[in-house]
Amino acid sequence: MTSRNDFEFHAVDLPHGQTVELALPAASADPVVKAYATGHALNGYLIDLLLRFTQEGANVMDLGCHVGTMSVPAAALGRHVLAVDASPLHVEAVRRSAERNQLGTLKIRWCAVARERGEIAFNENGLWGMVWPPGKAPPDALRVPALPSDALVRDAGWSHIDFVKMDVEGSELAAIEGLAALMTGEKAPVIVYESNGMTFELFGYDIVEVRTRLEELGYVTCRIEHDRLVYCPPLQLQPEAWLDVVALPPRWHRVEALVTPEWTDDEIVARCMEWGTNEHRNVREYLHKAFDSASEYPRSDARIIALRRDLDREFGSRAV
Repeated sequence: MTSRNDFEFHAVDLPHGQTVELALPAASADPVVKAYATGHALNGYLIDLLLRFTQEGANVMDLGCHVGTMSVPAAALGRHVLAVDASPLHVEAVRRSAERNQLGTLKIRWCAVARERGEIAFNENGLWGMVWPPGKAPPDALRVPALPSDALVRDAGWSHIDFVKMDVEGSELAAIEGLAALMTGEKAPVIVYESNGMTFELFGYDIVEVRTRLEELGYVTCRIEHDRLVYCPPLQLQPEAWLDVVALPPRWHRVEALVTPEWTDDEIVARCMEWGTNEHRNVREYLHKAFDSASEYPRSDARIIALRRDLDREFGSRAV
């Protein structure tokens, strides 16, 4: 490991015996940065998905690229990558990684994803950095450039994209709407996005709305369950406060045996019990609210009834 100013370079192993070095902010409290600094590639599953759904030369867009844990390996593996982030620190980290690894196919853009071109207030908060929700930004908030996602593609000189990863803390629906014209036909991209009910709520929409919009565009949303992709109907309850899911365009979800049927009731209940007893209060509160939504789940199951009773005691009974 060698240091350069306030960044340190850490090696990350890739498939086929390759290695890249990531520039990571020194002494960071960011849990993902700390994991990579100690040799734990938490986002390695994203590289597995990238290799599963793309070939060398593919166009890959990483919206909310963080410190480049997907962007840098993707470029090293022969993909053309556009890395986008609103955090100046993250953009600098990826820029240094690209320079260090001589990655000429990695383009880096400092901006937030929005519905319109302009400027927008951004809350710089490491892994949890996000555009300020309407009316919430303090007067001294960082102002960053804002662009629709299709404008980013055009500015990169691309006519299509093959793979998109988006983790933009509540701006996912805006990103999807911006890409809608590129999400049709045989060149429609596979999309991996963070489905986070808590951040979606801050911007006035929910998990059902995202899944429904994707289905209107011909996509199906799937859970990543080890080596399985499990279909998520739009109205099916998501017990997890957040998780990464894959949205597949028609050419992929028609592939035989690629997508398995939706969860059984027992699988939904088991995940509800896991997240409903999570140590973090905000996670339990998310599920408490989700239980009272229009989402579908086995409401008459005795375990669900007992869990709802416990959450009602903690957070107060809510009218359905």
